[in-house]
Amino acid sequence: MCKAFNARLLLIKPNYANIGLMRDYYKSKEVYLIGSENEIHKSTENYIKRFMPKARVIRIGNKSPYERNMETLKMTGFTNVAVADGRNFPDALSASGLCNLENLGLRLVDGSKPYSSDGFNTVYTIGGSDSVMQEGGTRLSGVDRYETAKEVARASKNYLNILFVDGRRFPDSISAINLVKPRTAIVMPISDNRDNSDMKEFLTLLPKKEDTNSWDIEKCGYALVIGGEPSVADATMQKILYPSRGL
Repeated sequence: MCKAFNARLLLIKPNYANIGLMRDYYKSKEVYLIGSENEIHKSTENYIKRFMPKARVIRIGNKSPYERNMETLKMTGFTNVAVADGRNFPDALSASGLCNLENLGLRLVDGSKPYSSDGFNTVYTIGGSDSVMQEGGTRLSGVDRYETAKEVARASKNYLNILFVDGRRFPDSISAINLVKPRTAIVMPISDNRDNSDMKEFLTLLPKKEDTNSWDIEKCGYALVIGGEPSVADATMQKILYPSRGL
């Protein structure tokens, strides 16, 4: 939905929404609530409607996450999709950059069960058979979430930036989706407890930064880190970006 509607993903508490951010900063004309009233309370929906009377508030509150995902695909009009396991977030997150580059929807399934096509053309299956048992399109997978992300990155063409995220924690990592489209970026999960020297393969493919006096990261050639020190340590990024220093 973020790509199709040029939207931003905002994580909120069940009983609280940041009206100032939605109304004053993003100047939102439509607000989509993804989740049931148990997940985003009705009082929160009413709060948004009260303080954003000109905005159209739409709840996608189907019974299961898979039904909600299907509803978003129908709303956005995607027919070609990448399929990822909805039980775990890393593979779906890694697929977001590829989906943006190839104009694909992201379909979430319970990977332990077969699923029907439901009129969608599966272009990629993200993850191994332990994640998504059913075959469909080209499978991009590795022995773990990090190796799968690398295979997805290898299939991604003409990206301009890389978003490095913590492959172990969900909230900061999922927020990276907001930068995928505007930065033409791919998402790479890493962690402090693995050897991330393999990221050099993808850093070397970044285009050279444009020679400007601006800090505008919409240009190109940037590695961006999503999250604070507890998510991705500075020392981890220094080893990735400056391996010759031996830090």
